[in-house]
Amino acid sequence: MKKIIILTVLLILLGSLGAAAETTITFSAGQDATGTTTELIELFEKENPDINVEYISMPSVPNQQYDRYVTMFASQDSSIDVLASDIIWISQFAAANWIENISDDISTETKTKLLEGPLEANTYKGDLYGLPWYTDAHFMYYRKDLLDKYGYNPPETWTELINQTNNIIEKENNSELNGITYQAAQIEGITITYLEFLRGAGGRVLDDMGNFVLDNKYRDNGLEALQMMNDLIYKYNAAPKSVAAANPNDSKIMFQNGKAIFMLNWPFAWAQLQGDNSIVKDKVGIAKIPHFEGHPDTNTSNLGGWQIVLNKFSENKDEAIRFMEFLIGYEAQKKFSIDGGHLPVVKEVYDDKDVLENSPYYKDLFDVFMNAFPRPTTEQYPKLSSAMQSELNATVSGVKDVEEAYNSMLNKMSEILE
Repeated sequence: MKKIIILTVLLILLGSLGAAAETTITFSAGQDATGTTTELIELFEKENPDINVEYISMPSVPNQQYDRYVTMFASQDSSIDVLASDIIWISQFAAANWIENISDDISTETKTKLLEGPLEANTYKGDLYGLPWYTDAHFMYYRKDLLDKYGYNPPETWTELINQTNNIIEKENNSELNGITYQAAQIEGITITYLEFLRGAGGRVLDDMGNFVLDNKYRDNGLEALQMMNDLIYKYNAAPKSVAAANPNDSKIMFQNGKAIFMLNWPFAWAQLQGDNSIVKDKVGIAKIPHFEGHPDTNTSNLGGWQIVLNKFSENKDEAIRFMEFLIGYEAQKKFSIDGGHLPVVKEVYDDKDVLENSPYYKDLFDVFMNAFPRPTTEQYPKLSSAMQSELNATVSGVKDVEEAYNSMLNKMSEILE
């Protein structure tokens, strides 16, 4: 009789567990034109039938995402559990106690599988506040067919790029063909572009101790960098005026439609440039971003990438951690690389034959990806970048004189850092 009662109780318990309602967590990230994010969520739900993931697609422009998140955090809103964070937001979000310290939730074994640089970018004052989802490095795409046609190697300096551009456009006799497209809208993209020109000119914003050095030691380098960004448009006619309103997707579309010889952009564009609807399919090469004369050993590629962080006010933290760990698993990272066109953060994925077959440039530019330089590391970076964006855009838009905009930018930056 006792056995029957015990068995009945067990059956009731098991039945109640089986009928347990799903936990729904929300995940927000920028728009994914490839659909890979949705496919990964479906795979996770299949492996974790007790968790349902609601995907919230955010605007593709980081600044707009940032504004929404700050508003959400300020009101202690728990409606989003896991969110994709730009690499530059981690220190600010952590300092404000808006995202969860996950140091004790992620095993040492998991951490050692990840690339050191992107993992370090998620660390604030010794604690882990996020996980790298995919890494990025800005580099230069070029029309391999056109450079081969006229006997050019990818330009190493801006002077070489200007000369190649002028010659190719003249001989192609194509009024719609531009020399180079890059991001110069008043968004984070223009700060990234300027920092790469600055780096290529031998300059920096902060030194290793965090001191502001752009307004003194590297003042001339910084002015030279901004002058070149402006001259590419108004002096050399190498870049169209439309770059002053261009975001990464705008640049990609122009290049994909065969209207530019060179393009500065992120790896996401590669898969789409090889699509059947791309005019430049199988005609694209990639190279390092040019530098200025006299700075040949400078790595001019900017470190980027997106992280996944846990909302401090989430009510589903255990389930959210499981989802985060899934996204940095080997198979998820492999799929995100092949189908989504993103650089993986798991070291072993770079040796995967399928990944290398899909993206052979990973091997050729591995050093560029791994040695890309970070943006200025300071909790004030969002404010710093915002101040830079307005003045940088003013000059590439033709609204302000280069030197006037540059001096105004330095004054704003100095006030913020002080």
